[in-house]
Amino acid sequence: MTTYFGGNSIGTTLENGQRRKKMSRATQYSAQELKKYGGKTILLFSGTIVATGTNRTNTSYPILNVMQFKEASFFLRLSALVGTPGTFDLDIESKSPAGEFYETLASFAQLAALGNEKINVAANLGSHISLAWTLATFTSATFTCWGVFKIM
Repeated sequence: MTTYFGGNSIGTTLENGQRRKKMSRATQYSAQELKKYGGKTILLFSGTIVATGTNRTNTSYPILNVMQFKEASFFLRLSALVGTPGTFDLDIESKSPAGEFYETLASFAQLAALGNEKINVAANLGSHISLAWTLATFTSATFTCWGVFKIM
């Protein structure tokens, strides 16, 4: 008899060549999948926004499906600010399972000048995440936000 591990089952090959399934196991990622998703880098936003209030009207931008990921590190690069000095706030939001609206998952430090920030989220990301920003006094801001997502 030979024990084999294949698909979602563990079993035994009998002397007559037939296979007998012993038990099922939960779906697990292969080594390639772990490598692939262990540090999946995704661009969340890159561009210029114009101050027209905020985008917090339950329709954040962009909406990204992250159900398969368990934690993430987010990176912000604020590369241009135009107008009267003020502040720039950027939040990572998670879609509420109770409806079509988003709740703040994490917030970058408030920026009043060009710079870079990083935040780690070692919690359930939810099914979808999005960005929400507030631009106070400045007329426009150019920024890039990346996420490095992990399954473990």
